[in-house]
Amino acid sequence: VAALRILDPACGAGAFLAAAADRVARALIACGAAPAEATRTARCTVVGIDLDPEAARLCRAALAGADGDDAHAPEPTVLVADALLLVDSGAGAMGGRSAGDEGAARLTGPGGCAPDGFDLVVGNPPFLTPLRRRSAADDARRRALADRYGRAAGAQTDAAALFLLAGLRMAAPGGTVCMIEPLSFLSAHDAAAVRAAVLDGAALVGLWDAQDRVFDAAVPVCAPVLVRHGPPGPVALWTGRSCTPAGQAPAPPSDGAPWAPLLAPGRGVPVVDLADDGTVGDEAEVTADFRDQYYGLLGAVVDEDAPDPDAGPSRPPTGPPLVTSGAIDPARLLWGRRTVRFGGASFRRPRVDLSRLDPTQAAWAGRRLVPKVLVATQTRVLEAVADPVGALLPSVPVVTVAAPSDRVHHLGALVIAPPVVALATLRHAGTGLGGGSLRLAARDVAALPRPAGRAAWDAGAAAFRAAQEAVDPDESRAHLLACGAAMCTAFGVADPEPLLAWWTRRLPPVRA
Repeated sequence: VAALRILDPACGAGAFLAAAADRVARALIACGAAPAEATRTARCTVVGIDLDPEAARLCRAALAGADGDDAHAPEPTVLVADALLLVDSGAGAMGGRSAGDEGAARLTGPGGCAPDGFDLVVGNPPFLTPLRRRSAADDARRRALADRYGRAAGAQTDAAALFLLAGLRMAAPGGTVCMIEPLSFLSAHDAAAVRAAVLDGAALVGLWDAQDRVFDAAVPVCAPVLVRHGPPGPVALWTGRSCTPAGQAPAPPSDGAPWAPLLAPGRGVPVVDLADDGTVGDEAEVTADFRDQYYGLLGAVVDEDAPDPDAGPSRPPTGPPLVTSGAIDPARLLWGRRTVRFGGASFRRPRVDLSRLDPTQAAWAGRRLVPKVLVATQTRVLEAVADPVGALLPSVPVVTVAAPSDRVHHLGALVIAPPVVALATLRHAGTGLGGGSLRLAARDVAALPRPAGRAAWDAGAAAFRAAQEAVDPDESRAHLLACGAAMCTAFGVADPEPLLAWWTRRLPPVRA
């Protein structure tokens, strides 16, 4: 135990290192060491690094603890440095140092803390994308990170993901790296290169899915457990604040594919084999709009229930309905039935006055006023409505799936299908604002599979259309459930009942 070498490369005020030192001290006491000697020895096992000098000072104080006045106690090793740029090459080869890194030599060499690397690297690194900003200093750091980590240091890569790579470079052969990561790391496109890179020199041996809100931040989190040069094998799973065992999952592929499917056993998501034939992108154009379209609509949205005084009392608002995510339920358009928000204002029946759009936005509106399916985001299941005549305008961040009018109900049924929702939940866990919500980009919707069972798909499309056209909400829900059952058949699900039960529990409530 005394020979352990533990590092937190983003130590902050030292919560993780203090807990690690306490665990080491208790183990030494259990082996017969005197408490004071155990505490002093434990301090020698832990090392912290932080870019913030004040955080480093607080970490030293936390490690000193109650025996801070002990003249025999060693000074805690906490360095002020940028851990992401502290090492140049592979794990354990920590000789490289960047200009301005304080005390890098204290980690390396014959007298260093860990000349061959650390046995355990732990921590809760910052969640941010530092490469977005474009000051001169940020540009220099971006280039340095790109030189160090290659493709993994993309413009949108979260710093927390890069700390996994840095941790592996600082770990000894056979050493373990375990860091808190945003749940989105398991599925985000921007983290794919990091996922591939860490598995190039390490094995994923465990995964903790917090599920509960363990930390102050609202971001849902997880913690991959990696062993440098470890053999690939089953991944142990734990869930919740108490780290309850949740079984095992197969090792993930090493090509950067999402790790989110590993969460299925702990989250109760049914895993089904799908009989598929191509993707949505094979027969539809899938697009998403951004801030230009959002801001371009400001000033052009009027409420049919509150006529525009500039239009005169005899002219009610005209123009296509504006459909926000809040107006979309599975196979049910709630425009005019529910108050929605746009541009900081509330609307009951928002319409877009096309005459108020500039030429660029008017051209955009023309491209959107075509037959299509509108897909909501930040939802527990995939939610979509069909627009076979091209009468609706989507609001950011609704995803548009443009297709021939005779195919929109088929594609709507596909998007909301229980097998597809389960697949999306496993592929994209953590991408929404809440741990249980989904936020699919246009490319993700385009990648959703098409079912191979065409006759059952036709039945699902008919049920989807009936659900959307029904006025009574209970009648609509009955057709929706029939659509779900038909789509399970279309995708060849052998035992649809568990999947349908799971999907039904996640559906939004029936809204009058």
